[in-house]
Amino acid sequence: MSDLNLLGERFNAPSYKGWKTLQKATDGKPLTRAEEEFFREEFSGGRPPPKKRPQVVLWLLGRRSGKSENASARITRDAVTATLKGGETGLCGLISWSRSHCRVILNYLRDMFRVPLLEAEVEDFLTEEVRLRNNSIIGVQTCRHEAGRGYTGISYICEESSFWRNEGISRDIEIIRAIMPSLATTGGQVISISTPYMAGGWNYEVHEKYFGVDDPDHLVIRAASTALNPTLNEDWIRKQIELDPESGKAEWLAEFRKDVSNFIGLEDLENAVERGVCSRPPVTEFMGRYTAFADLAGGKGDSSCLAISHRDAEDRLWLDFLYEEVGKHNPVQFIEKAAGIMAEYGCSTIYADRYASGLAETTWAENGILFRASEFDKSGIYREFLPLILAGKVRLLDNNRMVHQFSTLERKTSSGGKDRIDHGVGGKDDVANACAGAIVHSRKPRGLQELVWLSL
Repeated sequence: MSDLNLLGERFNAPSYKGWKTLQKATDGKPLTRAEEEFFREEFSGGRPPPKKRPQVVLWLLGRRSGKSENASARITRDAVTATLKGGETGLCGLISWSRSHCRVILNYLRDMFRVPLLEAEVEDFLTEEVRLRNNSIIGVQTCRHEAGRGYTGISYICEESSFWRNEGISRDIEIIRAIMPSLATTGGQVISISTPYMAGGWNYEVHEKYFGVDDPDHLVIRAASTALNPTLNEDWIRKQIELDPESGKAEWLAEFRKDVSNFIGLEDLENAVERGVCSRPPVTEFMGRYTAFADLAGGKGDSSCLAISHRDAEDRLWLDFLYEEVGKHNPVQFIEKAAGIMAEYGCSTIYADRYASGLAETTWAENGILFRASEFDKSGIYREFLPLILAGKVRLLDNNRMVHQFSTLERKTSSGGKDRIDHGVGGKDDVANACAGAIVHSRKPRGLQELVWLSL
């Protein structure tokens, strides 16, 4: 970033001063006294700069601070200077949260490789990668679980990893863990770069463990937008924070949101899952105890899902069956098929939230099923479900989609203090909602449920 023959001219403006300090510290290079003071005050929570290059780095940075441009410059440097064995192909991976953001990265890379000395290193510039003459590749891809497999890893940069979603499922922990083995022979770096979001996920866990801690293998940076981009209008940012303090502090001061957190831990869910059991056939002993809950598609891309569960003599709650219709489908045909499955379990009543009433109620009745609107809304169902899981009373099926949906639910606290539980932006919870609904409505003996209905 300093060599005028390479990218120095691009990053020569005084506004990049903070970025140069950050890049030097990430490389474990010595800082001047002024740089070290800036590093401690603005970036590190008081820890000294690392004396050697740490392998795991987290940059939590405010919006419009220059993340993508500087990530592109770093990955370019790593690829051009890589030294590989004969016949070996090395990957500098830049993993992003969306295809549109990948295009932003590729545009930065195209511009940087127009510098003559760097352009001479390019063998080919493809749709998702830049191939260099030294057998290294800059691969730009979305957050998929196969990221980094099959290559010798030189380095990885994970862009906006707090927001990684694939098919509505959070991918940050599993992808970052998956790319680490590819760096085993090179000792390359993994750098996660993101604006913070909720109190959960890989970035939050690493921040809580290492921010302000002088650890030789980990470096956590947290910087407000203006610390890295002093050209931003501070008055405008201040007004944005005043309008919405929680969102504004996350976006511009790089603070995790206190009003958003994970609903339930993955470990608690895994403890409730019966591995290898994908469904449980109906048992004569439990006929009359089976309870069914449906989550019908409410919009484009939603699934319709049926869950069936039962309560045993020891008050344990068992999930027995999950049926999901994915993508575009006919809700009437879903109800017809669901009614057939329910008949096998001796279920003649379906529970659903009030959103599913109206036409759906009539269609259920046409198929011999009594529709009952749940007394709980979606958040209420999840609130009732949580203590049952934590108490070890629930046994779930081995369904990865269900587990992922539960583990990515977000708890948001409103100004009035009441929690709202739902999936995050771009997420889904059709399977999780049906499962939780069936479990919650299994708590009462089936006979009591029918008596309640008959008394209305």
